[in-house]
Amino acid sequence: MKRALNGSAIVYSLSLVVLIIGQPLLSGWVPLLELVYVALPFLFAPVIFLLGWALVAKSPLVWACCVSLLLLFCWRWGGLFISFNGGEQATDLKVVSFNLGPGVSSLSEKERYINQLEADFLVLVEFTPDIEPLLTKKLSQSYPFSARSDKNPTILLLSRFEIVSIQEIWLEDSNNGRPSLHAEVTTPSGMVHLLLIHPAPPDVLRVGRLPSGIDHRQHKKDFAQLTTYINFLNGPVILAGDFNLSAETEIYSDLTQTLIDSHVSAGRGFGFSFPVYDLYGRPMWFPLVRIDYILHSHHFLTVNSQTDCDTPSNHCLIQADLAYRP
Repeated sequence: MKRALNGSAIVYSLSLVVLIIGQPLLSGWVPLLELVYVALPFLFAPVIFLLGWALVAKSPLVWACCVSLLLLFCWRWGGLFISFNGGEQATDLKVVSFNLGPGVSSLSEKERYINQLEADFLVLVEFTPDIEPLLTKKLSQSYPFSARSDKNPTILLLSRFEIVSIQEIWLEDSNNGRPSLHAEVTTPSGMVHLLLIHPAPPDVLRVGRLPSGIDHRQHKKDFAQLTTYINFLNGPVILAGDFNLSAETEIYSDLTQTLIDSHVSAGRGFGFSFPVYDLYGRPMWFPLVRIDYILHSHHFLTVNSQTDCDTPSNHCLIQADLAYRP
């Protein structure tokens, strides 16, 4: 029995090491591994039991496995639990991204929640016609400027500053009727490119009713095209919305070679943003995956980043306080 448990501990530890170290090579090729990588942080949960077994078994090899996995976890995600914010630097722009999708709250509760946000740029995703009176009448004083796509009414930008141009971005996947939106906004410090995106979720492959993998091939094409589009823009860029994409994907890694993730810069914790409620409308203990983001170009410094999951939606709200770099 003892030998079998020790062997299981070694196999488990080696498997996680291979998954982490080999992620740049393995991610994006095998649909099953894409599904595994979404849950990757949770695969370290058994380390708690492994530590208990190490105390009981008094095995140096099991202890070595525990220490190795703890060091691996700290190397991979430890930076997310140390906040490197802008300190006392003043905030120039407050950006909020919020998916208004399914929740258990009434329209009036959503109204009260949105009214107290006080952002400079408010990016709303899964905006639906039932809240249009709220946005057009009750928020017009706080946000006199707005932008939305006629072809994709599910994304909306509300701004305190003048929006001088609006352009739809038709990526390859936009034939599903969900083009992204590019707005140029004049702020007191100059022009800012604001990009709002809400691509379709990736295809979940199944064997019967059980998920067997995630197909990100379409996402790869779309985000590669989006990155090329961003690289041709001159000046500060902010990319926000519901990406329908985990931070454990190769696509995210490639995207953050071009833009800076505000949560990684100044947030705290994993930043999981979905789902807030389970399938029966009951509050989850915590969200399970991060799919909502605010990214920005090198022109900005993230002063503060917050993820608020006490919302009237099935998504957490993402907020980033940005300052122009000196």
